[in-house]
Amino acid sequence: MGNAALTVERLCALQAYCTAKMKEVQGRIAADRQEAQERAAHAGGGSSSSSSSRMSMSKSAVTTQGVADEMGPEDGEGMSSHAKLATAMTTTTTTTSTSTTTSTSTKGTPSAAAASLSSQEALVACWARRRQAVRHSLVSHHLAQRDYPTALQWLQRLLRYEPSNAALLSRYGLVRLQLGDVEGANAAFGLVEKMVVHREVELESEGERGGGGGEGEGGGWGGGGGGGGGAGVGRDGSGLTGQVTAANLGEMKRLVRLNKALVHFARKEYGQALQLFTAVTKEDPTNPIAANNKALCLMYGRDLATAVRVLEDQLQASPLTAVDETVVLNLCSMYELAASDTLNAKSTLSNWLTRLAPDDFDFACTRL
Repeated sequence: MGNAALTVERLCALQAYCTAKMKEVQGRIAADRQEAQERAAHAGGGSSSSSSSRMSMSKSAVTTQGVADEMGPEDGEGMSSHAKLATAMTTTTTTTSTSTTTSTSTKGTPSAAAASLSSQEALVACWARRRQAVRHSLVSHHLAQRDYPTALQWLQRLLRYEPSNAALLSRYGLVRLQLGDVEGANAAFGLVEKMVVHREVELESEGERGGGGGEGEGGGWGGGGGGGGGAGVGRDGSGLTGQVTAANLGEMKRLVRLNKALVHFARKEYGQALQLFTAVTKEDPTNPIAANNKALCLMYGRDLATAVRVLEDQLQASPLTAVDETVVLNLCSMYELAASDTLNAKSTLSNWLTRLAPDDFDFACTRL
């Protein structure tokens, strides 16, 4: 896993950098708005000097050029269009500043100022998205380290900015389960279900009216996070789109069933949990969370042979997602309970994992 402390330090530094850039651009926006107000007040007086008009246009050109400079190709996905926009505005503004005084003072300045303001607001939103991405990485890192309290704190921060992110809220509920707070998890899962039901009703209503799409937010959550995971499985569920949409409604409904199953499992209601886990695996055979917990329900129901087969089939069917230390540990524990030749079974599994497991896989989970 590398140096965990160094990873956290670098991620926190990156988050601080994103925050600083947001504040820097927000400061420029505030200054530009103040300048626009002063310019409007002078214009209301009935006169405006040509020199001040030219200075305003030149300053607008410099400001816009600064935005273009900040939005270089290295800024990543989605930034090229912003960079082109900023460059185009810079060219237009610079050209306008060399035109006649009448044209500059009556037409060029307001439009250029508005364009610059819009571009800078887009830049603030871009840095905000980058900061959220860094925070998601921090959550994943702390979950990988089994540091659930810290992960929970970061999830709460994330949901202040993404209150209708159903996948994130579900992830928050999972962490609550890991900490033993079944009722807190159930409350979070209940909010996820309300979002999904609300969106489904909206889509049905739109269908009856013959209306289009739209991505309604569904519901809200003031301070928790969620999505993915599973009892004892380190998958974060990040493949889900956070908002409930027409495109991912079916996947979100499976997530609701999975959440209910996890609560039943935590309450030791294994029969009800098994039914829901089985339903999820039928719809999504590669879901390691449902498969792992289905096997545990079978084991607690004294059907050890079927439990072993479920995990073995899961590892064979989707090794990229199912090769997880917790899944392997559960399977090896079942071998110890069921296999007549435990050592041979675990050795065979270990040899298979050697070919497929990632570099940071902890082979201690095989108990060899």
